[in-house]
Amino acid sequence: MEPDIAVELHTRARAKGLKYAALHCAYQTKSKPGTFGIKYSDIGHVKRNVRSKLENVQKCHKALTAKVRDSFLKNFTYAIKQNADKSEREMMCALQTIVPHTYGEHGNCGEWCRSRGGADAGHRNLPFGAPLQDTHLKISLENLLAPYIINADKLRTTGSSQANESLNNAAWSKTPKSRNYNRSKSFDYRLSAAVLQFNDRYSYINEIVNEKILTPQKHTEMYSKKMNEERKRQKMYKSSINAKRRRLELKFERSTKAKIDEIKEGTSYESFCGFDSSDLDILDIPDMITKATDDLEKKNINIVLFDLETTCLGKNAEILQLAAKSDDTSFSCYFLPDGDIDPKASNVNSLTVKRDINGNRYLRKNGRDMHAGTIGDGLRDFLG
Repeated sequence: MEPDIAVELHTRARAKGLKYAALHCAYQTKSKPGTFGIKYSDIGHVKRNVRSKLENVQKCHKALTAKVRDSFLKNFTYAIKQNADKSEREMMCALQTIVPHTYGEHGNCGEWCRSRGGADAGHRNLPFGAPLQDTHLKISLENLLAPYIINADKLRTTGSSQANESLNNAAWSKTPKSRNYNRSKSFDYRLSAAVLQFNDRYSYINEIVNEKILTPQKHTEMYSKKMNEERKRQKMYKSSINAKRRRLELKFERSTKAKIDEIKEGTSYESFCGFDSSDLDILDIPDMITKATDDLEKKNINIVLFDLETTCLGKNAEILQLAAKSDDTSFSCYFLPDGDIDPKASNVNSLTVKRDINGNRYLRKNGRDMHAGTIGDGLRDFLG
């Protein structure tokens, strides 16, 4: 949501008597004092902000690979989650230990660190399980974390805007953009239905039906019950370990595919992404070569044009005819296949295989018997 729209919505809501205690927003969102009251940082926006900064650092430090960035972001998320209910001082200390921990310095690490106390347990999330060594990268990572350490108190109140995203999805399901309902009279009713569905789930339908004495109530109750049970089942599944593992697997597959595509085609999704003429291999298309035949004549090279007729188009196709021509010389020979000829191929090349009363097979073309030899003999004659 754009900042000016958010300010306008909250101003209108306050004018109509709607009260709210706090606002979940992006990290370091700026606003006029007293506009929103208490502001909570959204953990999703905070993580995306850190990931974006890590990608910028990677442009100067090749050692900051994708695996290292994921490990750093995971440590950052753990530090916030584990100290959300603790003091600001404890949050600052947890953030300050992230970089030293990545470089094998575990003296100030908490109980979560397996290498605390001198035990060398290695790093499961770093390449080869070894700590980082680049000192210049260490300074860049410390500078990256500095603003978050200074504002550690804001990270203690991290919330989530997932509830808002859920409401948006409910509203989009009632008013899809492809239908342009915002110009219809049903737009307000559709948004009201989305809000009711978000607050009371699908049971709001039964309440409306009972209040307005509408029919059929039995079918509506069954539908509402079924949808509520399905919603509950999906909620339980999404919070299970298997679902979380599957989400990580799919995320890894998408990132791997994106990397492969970028290797083949270049960067396709990035800020200020576009064509750079300095990186192009060919700036001008060369003129067509028109003297190829002259060069071949000077080298006394004979051009041979040849064509094959086969039993079908698949990988099991057998050669039926080899024909070639070079200057005034022509060549043609036929071969008897071991299998049958596809009817579609026969319609094109007019070749068929017939059997006599004794079971002997013959190659025929347009009703005439053709002399057909073996492929080995035909190739020897062709090359000879």
